[in-house]
Amino acid sequence: MRINLILATLISVLILTYSCRKEVSNEDGLKGDGIITDSLPADYAFANGFCPGVTLGISIDSIPVYQPDTSSIPPLSVRLDAPTSGNQGTQGSCTAWAVVYGLGSYYVHTNTGKAYSDTGNLSPKYTFNQITKGNCTCTSLIDNLYILQQQGAASLGVMPYDPSECLLQPTDLQMQNAASARIKGFSSVDMQNLTLIKHALVNKKSVVFAIAVDHGFEQLKSPFIWKAHTDSTGQSHALLIIGYDDSKNSLRILNSWSTRWADNGEAWIDYDFFLKYVIRNGYVLN
Repeated sequence: MRINLILATLISVLILTYSCRKEVSNEDGLKGDGIITDSLPADYAFANGFCPGVTLGISIDSIPVYQPDTSSIPPLSVRLDAPTSGNQGTQGSCTAWAVVYGLGSYYVHTNTGKAYSDTGNLSPKYTFNQITKGNCTCTSLIDNLYILQQQGAASLGVMPYDPSECLLQPTDLQMQNAASARIKGFSSVDMQNLTLIKHALVNKKSVVFAIAVDHGFEQLKSPFIWKAHTDSTGQSHALLIIGYDDSKNSLRILNSWSTRWADNGEAWIDYDFFLKYVIRNGYVLN
């Protein structure tokens, strides 16, 4: 009887302990199971993949400028319902990930109500391969946006992402699948205008942009606010703004280095630091 009582007590304690475990964000320096975690290992590829310019013939002067009504005072914080961070791996495809997977999947989600999924989100491979054609190098925001406007992008289920190649071009089936994700157009955003960026987010428009990153950004630690360079900057990296918080004085960004990076693949960039170092033009979808 005494042994049975002890066993029953132990079982009750274990059940109570498990039921009281708190799911928390990496922003608290913890993982969901309560174990303290670091960012990605130092030998992670940290591939980038942004380059300026246009290779597909679109005139930069033809791109409209985003000019929302900014007369109202935006709320203190906004957080958009973005897809889970993807993983570009060793390939320099960050721009395609930011534009197609991030911005494009968000566009489909908000305009159709389609839920995010590992197979349903848009594939960065669709635009990246068409632009690079076997030369797996950087791509521009405008080139990726242009293909997204002209063709759309196939889903990951139809065109899986493979970081080891960039030569295979979309099949007829993949192009047919892409058409349903075609965007109406895109507009440029002055990234030196923080009020404009906030109003874009208030209007449920995520903003794609690029900025040169450093080792401090790569190994960002809790509370995951990038506000200073720890060393010299490297290549420019494309990211997606998905929110802001005045109490943190920061913009919320979605990266493409997997959910193991920073706060489940997301982080903050300090307003002042952002305005000082961001590449001038970002873009929103119309």
